[in-house]
Amino acid sequence: MIKVSVIIPAYNISGYIENTIKSVLQQSKKAHEIIVVDDCSTDNTAAIVHRRKDIVKLVKHSQNRGVSATRNTGADNATGNWYLFLDGDDVLEKNAIESLSDVAETNQGGVVFGRVVQAGKDGKLLQRGNVACAGTPPIPAKHNFWRSSIPTPGCAIISKEQHEAISGFEKPWQPTEDRDYWMKLGMTTPFVLCDQTVLRKTYREESSRTNSGRAIYWGLLVQLDFIKWCHARLYNTDFLNTSSRQIFNRAIQRAFSKREWRVLFTILQFALTKQPKK
Repeated sequence: MIKVSVIIPAYNISGYIENTIKSVLQQSKKAHEIIVVDDCSTDNTAAIVHRRKDIVKLVKHSQNRGVSATRNTGADNATGNWYLFLDGDDVLEKNAIESLSDVAETNQGGVVFGRVVQAGKDGKLLQRGNVACAGTPPIPAKHNFWRSSIPTPGCAIISKEQHEAISGFEKPWQPTEDRDYWMKLGMTTPFVLCDQTVLRKTYREESSRTNSGRAIYWGLLVQLDFIKWCHARLYNTDFLNTSSRQIFNRAIQRAFSKREWRVLFTILQFALTKQPKK
């Protein structure tokens, strides 16, 4: 029996959290529980959640720890056997939990993901997500290596067993912590597509980091760390068809094309220190 714990990391999102919680409460299949982890917000996010204390469990951090640690805190407090990590400014479609659960019940896989719709800066709706990452290991890892094929954990359910097998979200490097998570899961369990739109992602100018310098630099770190992680577990990484030198070169090219000069300088210094092999 699939019991979905919806875990919502929250930090200064008082203008969004109410609609996010409502979208969970309005599901055609009820969530097993809703857990909001407040990451030491300085606005009234916690107060808004507290009004729902009869149906929402509120957990508070004593200091700001970042989204990865906040999601892990939610999982540590969950009693369900599947997790849905929903960002506190996103909205689930009404049949999201039901659709994802139905697919999970009839397929062998530790990750079931659906489609995402996002309103862009111009207001137009864009569908996000690469269905090619569905499949058995290492297919999901390969399709998340250069960029996250699954745009947000809020469009997926992950089995508790698989989450714990990779020690949850290990990297604090926003916005690349999701890619690290998907790559590691993609080496340990099949990913299954739920061919439904399950989430509407909120566009916020201040949180849009698609072309940010830190995405380039931390993406590089996540990729190098993932290869080390695989080798430590005796996973063959030939399927990536790349090398550390090629990974560095690609990061350098991206930084140059985006005119992220400070990041470019940092990567070049790092590359000289690492002396990547061919």
